[in-house]
Amino acid sequence: MNNSQLACQPEAGAPADLTDFFQREKDISMVHFHWVDMSGRLLARVVPKSRCQTLAAAGQPTTGTAYGILGFMSCLDLPDNCMPGSRTALYPDWSSLCRLREGHASVLCNISEENNAYGDVDGSIFDRCPRYSLSGLVKRIREDHCLSMLVGIEIEFYLVPQPHHDEMPHLTSAPLYNRNSVACSIRGKNEAVLCESAQQLERCGIAIEHYHAESGPQQFEIALGPMEVVKAADSYVRAKEIVANVAEAHGMKAIFLPRPFEEADTCGLHVHMSFESTSTEDDATAQEGKVQHFLAGVLGRLSRLCAYAMPTEESYSRLHLMTLGQWVCWGTENRDAPVRRINSNHWEFRAIDCTANIFLVLATYIGAGILGIQRQEPLQWLDSTNYHFRYTDETRKSLGITEMLPASQAEAATLFNMDTMGFETVISPRLLDLHQRVKAMEEKTFRELGEHGRVKTFLDVY
Repeated sequence: MNNSQLACQPEAGAPADLTDFFQREKDISMVHFHWVDMSGRLLARVVPKSRCQTLAAAGQPTTGTAYGILGFMSCLDLPDNCMPGSRTALYPDWSSLCRLREGHASVLCNISEENNAYGDVDGSIFDRCPRYSLSGLVKRIREDHCLSMLVGIEIEFYLVPQPHHDEMPHLTSAPLYNRNSVACSIRGKNEAVLCESAQQLERCGIAIEHYHAESGPQQFEIALGPMEVVKAADSYVRAKEIVANVAEAHGMKAIFLPRPFEEADTCGLHVHMSFESTSTEDDATAQEGKVQHFLAGVLGRLSRLCAYAMPTEESYSRLHLMTLGQWVCWGTENRDAPVRRINSNHWEFRAIDCTANIFLVLATYIGAGILGIQRQEPLQWLDSTNYHFRYTDETRKSLGITEMLPASQAEAATLFNMDTMGFETVISPRLLDLHQRVKAMEEKTFRELGEHGRVKTFLDVY
């Protein structure tokens, strides 16, 4: 590894993080080296405790899999720069180490590309790592614009009986009414899974605020507490894994897909973001001004953000009333808008789902916000406080609401490719390009699988 590569090495924690962890968690014998690919899938290599200690002491990565972040796409459809024999290296961030379940722990990794296997890697071997990109943007907005953020993520999912063999998952309750927060939905096996999941999350150091029944039958939400940005993303991917494992132990299946059942409500991934100025020179007005420029950067690029945050055709089943709406806008406590204002420094982003890579989602949202601050973009949209079906065209235009969200993943990708609106200046163009290539090849792969094969694959993974 040359000097330029050493200079760009990610945060890795310290060997002491590992030593302290194993002293506290004496039963741990295996550590899951976790990372997330371009299809939003959690990947893992399981490493014995003794090997982890050797790696940490030497400050070394471990070998990853070939083409370790490419997602569903076939190796025959790889980007031109990926050559036979390509492989990645996993750089564990030991500060992210936490308990996963009895005997097992998890550490999140940054992904590097070997220079001799990726033809266009010229010293920045982490160019295509979403987690590395996110870490850099969090640092950049703090250092350049004196803004820090906390992120809390709401996870929605269905709990259904574990299907047998080729059986498709199915609901056992009739979707007759809005079940949001009804007590009768969290009894029996559902309650056992939810309660045990919450207990395991807290045991693993992942704070939760609550869990409750959602609107659909057998649909639930777990709200994670506010955390530093990268830790929030780490906690989200581990929380999904914990819920899925607990559900399976109880003979259930947790499904996080945007719309697993045609007759029932959709599932989203809602990201709460709160802002605080780190500058002693900023008063409340100056901080609010920065946040408004951040929001303007996001809203002005929201249709393009959908290419990364709603990256599958299933994602667009959520474009309807009280999910995220259909228009680019924001509203105070308005869930018929893709951006909901809680207060001037606390906002919720709703045009996101579990098929996305959460690190890339947060990176693109923060990147858009940075562009808004850099360019002093005005928040030209006014507060939308009503359902959009109640607005006349004149009322909508008076609020600055003139653009609809894309109706498909293909439309979102086309918009991005036509005009990136500056994203390539804040996020590695190679990372953005790789995601777009993977998504284009995924479409080909799933078209060849057919509808039944695609649905089965998605239900298995998400």
